[in-house]
Amino acid sequence: MVSRRTLRTVGSAGVALAALAALVGTAAAQQPPGGVPQISLTVQAVGSLLLNLVIGIIVIAVLPDYVERTGARLRDDPLMSGFWGLPVLIGLALVSILIITLLVTIPVALVGSTVAIVALGRTLASDWTAGSQFKALVVGTLVAVLVGLVPILGGLVNLVLSMAGLGAMATEFRASRSD
Repeated sequence: MVSRRTLRTVGSAGVALAALAALVGTAAAQQPPGGVPQISLTVQAVGSLLLNLVIGIIVIAVLPDYVERTGARLRDDPLMSGFWGLPVLIGLALVSILIITLLVTIPVALVGSTVAIVALGRTLASDWTAGSQFKALVVGTLVAVLVGLVPILGGLVNLVLSMAGLGAMATEFRASRSD
C-alpha cells in the first residue's frame, strides 16, 4: 500500500511538472515585438539561477529555522499550501499597490499642506511675514494648530487647507506645462 506522504510527494511533483509545462508552452508561444533586443534563454536561466541562489543564501542565513519549518509544512501538505498561496499573492499585490500609492501621495499632500499653511500665514500677517516664507510658515502653523484643536471645525479647516494646497499645486503644474 502506498503511503499518504508518497502520494502527496508524487502529486506535488506532478503539479510542479504540469505548471512547468504550461509555463514553457506559454513562453514558447509568445512573440516579441519587432526591434526589441532578445536575451538568450541561457542568459535568462543563468541570471535566474544566480538571483535565486543569492536570495536563497540570504534568506537561509537570516531565517534558517523558519525556512526549515515552513519547508516541512509545504512538503507535508502541498495542496493546502498552494491553495493559501493564491489569496496571499493577490493580497500582497494589493498591499504593494497601496504602499506605493501612499509613498507618492503622502509627500505630495504634505507639500500641498505646507503651501497652504505658508499662504495662510502670509495672508494673516502680511506685514510681518513679507520676504520670509519661514515666518509665514510659523504663523500659518500656529493658526492651523490652534484651529485644529476645535472639535470638528479644526478637522474641516485643515482638510480645506490641504485641498486648497493640493489644488494650487495642480493648477501651478498645469500652468507650468502650458508655458
